Amino acid sequence: MSAVRVAGSHALVTGATSGIGRAVALGLAKQGTRVLAVGRDLERTKSTQDELEALGSGHLALTGDLTSSAFLSSLAERASDWSAGELALLVLCAGHHEPATVENTSAAAFDAAIATNLRAPFLLTAALLPVLRVARGMVVVVNSSVVNGARPGVAAYAASKAGLRAFADCLRTEVNPDGIRVLSIFPGRTATPMQRDRYERDGLEYRPERLMRPEDVADAVLVAFGSSAEVTELHLRPMHKS
Repeated sequence: MSAVRVAGSHALVTGATSGIGRAVALGLAKQGTRVLAVGRDLERTKSTQDELEALGSGHLALTGDLTSSAFLSSLAERASDWSAGELALLVLCAGHHEPATVENTSAAAFDAAIATNLRAPFLLTAALLPVLRVARGMVVVVNSSVVNGARPGVAAYAASKAGLRAFADCLRTEVNPDGIRVLSIFPGRTATPMQRDRYERDGLEYRPERLMRPEDVADAVLVAFGSSAEVTELHLRPMHKS
């Protein structure tokens, strides 16, 4: 397989207005990739749009709810038109997490985790496979280290992420013959707003310098995207300094 041309190619990044998704979107733009950034918060989307435009032309930022079937359908159509039918990279970063024990997880909270973390990536990817196939593109699934070890209070989130891993593995077997690569990334604790909120909620001191930076994960995505090889899984964790 020939290397994907990073500069001038088109990428869609969900969850692109905060944390890892934002770092990936900006990192791609700096390398010359045209980015379609998707987020659910209007003000953050506007801020990301401004940052992307400062790095070059051709970028686009959209606000929408990925749990909405109507928005997913319109997003897939918009991405196809915007990329002229050749989307080279789909990065699935959007996530939802409401910590609770199994006993205290409401049906609504469970459904929200599945809808955001599993259903949306599944349906969006399926809708975009025709244009990814034309570009012989790549799908990056940003998962979580939570799938590697059980702990209390994360059952709904962990279940959705375990399903996401299975989805990516099955997808890879189906689309590799078409030249599409599929990468699952499992970041450990990363200095993102979600992680900050978790520390505050648990009454713990938040020390971002002891966590990975979102840019660390973004760098891994950029290296894999620019390679002619298929990297199937990457497990990243903070390297604590003594």
